[in-house]
Amino acid sequence: MSSLTDYSVIDTPMIMDIRSDTLEPITGVQGTSTRFVFRLDQAGYLDSNSMLLFKLQGAANNTNRVNMWNGGLGAIKRATFQVGDFIINDTSGCNEIATLMNLAAVPPSVKNRISNTQATNQQIGIPLGMVFPALKGRTIPLFLFQDYRILLTFEFHDGSEFTNDITQVSNLAPNAATGQNPGLQGLLGCMSYHDVKLQVDYVIMPAEVQNKD
Repeated sequence: MSSLTDYSVIDTPMIMDIRSDTLEPITGVQGTSTRFVFRLDQAGYLDSNSMLLFKLQGAANNTNRVNMWNGGLGAIKRATFQVGDFIINDTSGCNEIATLMNLAAVPPSVKNRISNTQATNQQIGIPLGMVFPALKGRTIPLFLFQDYRILLTFEFHDGSEFTNDITQVSNLAPNAATGQNPGLQGLLGCMSYHDVKLQVDYVIMPAEVQNKD
């Protein structure tokens, strides 16, 4: 008879929350550095749609653009995902690996002209799932790492590695010191990085779900 009067419901809680934060780097100087480090909170699950944000600024006015193959993704030289002393992902040559994994089959659709006025340039956003294979299509439970610092480090290329310069045309003699060339490659030191930030999405699941993990 007790089963006939038992009205309890066994169900998995489905209420969750998403917290979005914009983080400033804890190391790295805007406009000068090419290496920036961010520290994440030990909260919820890190979503792969979180983004690295940055702006480029050219040394010469309106002569540079990101290349048509991988755009702003070509700027990222190395990306490291670190929890305490443990390395979850350390992607060196990120511009090549992430491009082959994510963009090889996608046609280029946007050209980014880069001026020497930082405020007028477009902000570039790179999803973390593109540069960290461990995060692609997944979430990572940050709340399990209460005793560790969670750091994301990004190193950027010199502008000559990924931009085109329309002033570099034929009849120019190559110059290793300046990067001058006859092949439309950007000059050495032609780019600086500004407004480098991390837009982080923390997925906060119900306590019962997190406790099981």
